Amino acid sequence: MVGKKTMHYLSYLSALDTQDTEVQKKLGELEYLGIQLSELTLFVSQEWKELGADKIRAFAESHLLAAYRNDLIETANNVQYILDEKVEQALNKKSRALGIFGLHEELRSSFEFPWTDEDGVEKKLTEEEIRAFAKNPNRDIRRKAAESMNSVYLVHQNQITLGNLYTGIVKNWSSSMELRGYKTVMSKRNISEQVPDNVVDRLMTEVQKYYPLYQRFLRAKQKHLGLPELYGYDVHAPIFKIEKKIPYEEACATVIEMFEGFDSRFGNYARAMLEE
Repeated sequence: MVGKKTMHYLSYLSALDTQDTEVQKKLGELEYLGIQLSELTLFVSQEWKELGADKIRAFAESHLLAAYRNDLIETANNVQYILDEKVEQALNKKSRALGIFGLHEELRSSFEFPWTDEDGVEKKLTEEEIRAFAKNPNRDIRRKAAESMNSVYLVHQNQITLGNLYTGIVKNWSSSMELRGYKTVMSKRNISEQVPDNVVDRLMTEVQKYYPLYQRFLRAKQKHLGLPELYGYDVHAPIFKIEKKIPYEEACATVIEMFEGFDSRFGNYARAMLEE
């Protein structure tokens, strides 16, 4: 739990300043420690495997373990995909050696995007800062932001490097899922979300079926905005030009109220996160 909180905290710091090398270094160190820890605790997953899914689900139904019910159910659903300890060790060492996803994220976080502000001052912005302009009411600002992103991401060398890294990530994940015996490359994620594969497949089918409805929406939006042509940087443009500044305290109260209206526990989580 402490490790997860630390990882989340460092991730937020990284989002605030993607060029902070100390934060990136700490993230790398924590990821390395996580892999080492998983190697040292491989025997636990082997013991889960020996217990079997039925016994683990029985534990999940115990009122004494109510706080761990979801974790136990996920463990039970995944236990059949745990491989022999030697194979698991090899997979752990492979993930430590490759670190492809970390390389992909590190490269993207190093990008700087050119920007000229209203006073004519030239700056370098992070991807998070440049993407914030996507919903700006001013079309020229949205267009400038899109051109700034393209000036980095459409550079041939960047396309090749990012493409190769992403291909490596996909191949690494696919081979791991195949080795473990998952039905599809999405099955592991679906199990963690406790949603059957067929439900996700049905959802995707239904969404694809209604693509024309979204196209109708975009045509209506284009007409409403009075644009002769709708570009990618117009997709998230606000329909109504209402700019309202909300005080931070009021925004926090609104967020907590919204979560509490859904579930009191979520309200407590939101309040703790903001206060702590």
